Amino acid sequence: MMLSTIVAKIRRKVRAYLDRRRDKALVANLGKPLFTPEEIDLVVSQNRAALSLIPNWINDQVYERSIFNYGLPRGLKHFINEPISRETTYTDALCHLQSKIKAPIRYLELGVSVGKNFFQMANFLKTASLTGFDIEEINPILESQFTEKTVIARWPTMASSMKKGDSSMTEYKFAANKVSYLSGDIFDETSWARLAGMKFNVIFSDAFHSPDALRFEHGMIKRYDLLDRDNFIILWDDLGGEMTPAFLDIHVQMESDFGLTSRNLAVNRYRGWVGQHEPEHLVGMIYKLPG
Repeated sequence: MMLSTIVAKIRRKVRAYLDRRRDKALVANLGKPLFTPEEIDLVVSQNRAALSLIPNWINDQVYERSIFNYGLPRGLKHFINEPISRETTYTDALCHLQSKIKAPIRYLELGVSVGKNFFQMANFLKTASLTGFDIEEINPILESQFTEKTVIARWPTMASSMKKGDSSMTEYKFAANKVSYLSGDIFDETSWARLAGMKFNVIFSDAFHSPDALRFEHGMIKRYDLLDRDNFIILWDDLGGEMTPAFLDIHVQMESDFGLTSRNLAVNRYRGWVGQHEPEHLVGMIYKLPG
């Protein structure tokens, strides 16, 4: 038997083994409760109050000039300013679960879009560091909530990107929080390199919704050692289809990298930006928390 045939056979067996591990992990953790309605009640109240502070989330001209409509589908745009119910959103879940991390929160959001999630996190967290990363320039309405704007750096965007202008890193203040906004292509490693030296303990992935994007993000987080090794929460939005296997592949890799097990994984359905005005989102979470 040729060596290449032997190698191919071994690879198929390894792939089948990993597929079985993924499937077992998914079934065991689908719908795993992470908190009770009573535990999250105050979080929901605070987040709904924060949303009410901004009556209009996106200017029509800014929306039309953007690259990807700030991640806001035209079919949902008319809901963006509508009040949402008290059903749990993924933002509520993140705000509640981050409290289990006893260290100061260092938050990274991949795919800020108009900024509804990012603003709620900035409003909820105290003395935290928050970094947003999006291909779009910061939504001017979101930016208007921040103070002490300082452009830290600009650099050429990769030639193949749909973003034709320079990428940039800008810093702001929001109450006692430090806010940074990286305007760059999620597939541009030059932009990821700007995050080198940072250590995040809460990450929300909601940028380019494809398996390749999830795997690329994970590769960059690993290459630039961006994840706190002691305690962390990572939440991926909009799983389903080929996104779910990519998420589970990442979990398998992180098991060995961080000493995790299937108990460190959860898959749930929560509401998103526009709450009850669209179906629930399937979200996946990998976490390492004290206790």
